[in-house]
Amino acid sequence: TIIPLPPFLSLLTQQLLQPMFLFQLLCVMLWCLDEYWMYAVFTLFTLVLFEAIQAGTRYKNVKRLREEVSGGAEASKEEVSGGAVASTTNKQRVECYRMGQWTSLPTNQ
Repeated sequence: TIIPLPPFLSLLTQQLLQPMFLFQLLCVMLWCLDEYWMYAVFTLFTLVLFEAIQAGTRYKNVKRLREEVSGGAEASKEEVSGGAVASTTNKQRVECYRMGQWTSLPTNQ
């Protein structure tokens, strides 16, 4: 399965449309109408910065998950042979306990 990697701006837009952020934005606008405009501008800056960091973290996590699912840094190649789809990735050996003894097997078994 291929996990789609959404663009950063799409993730940021999702973050900025959350109800809590919109409420905080309303509060910032109300503070601007009062004498607290410097506090409001600083708060708006920190809110947008925090949401951008959150969106960046989500982007990195999706990217890392996508690499894990595809079998590492190299994307897996799919070959169609005889109607069956075979995935070829980097094969590693793992120790597994089968039939009462430890054996070393490649990851494709």
